[in-house]
Amino acid sequence: MDNHLTQTEEDRAVKLRLWQSTVKELTKLASDFAAGAEPGASRTKRTDAQLDVEAIAQRKGYPLSLVQAMAFDAALDGTLSPDAHIKLQVYRHKVGLAL
Repeated sequence: MDNHLTQTEEDRAVKLRLWQSTVKELTKLASDFAAGAEPGASRTKRTDAQLDVEAIAQRKGYPLSLVQAMAFDAALDGTLSPDAHIKLQVYRHKVGLAL
């Protein structure tokens, strides 16, 4: 008996929509985290606003390292660095949303 399930087009479409929603939420959290930073402050020193964003991300089950990596990139130029992109793809595989 084969234990592998075949994904239908509908399954892939649902995964894609869920992933797009997840990326949108992660991007919002990263943007809020970046906006909460004090200009010129150390990346390791967290403001109350950043701690609030971290608490929200943790409650939703998102890895803080991913939110922080995306936030740092958002603060620079808005594009994901290779490191943040890899973290995002690793997370996608871990949560089972890879196609």
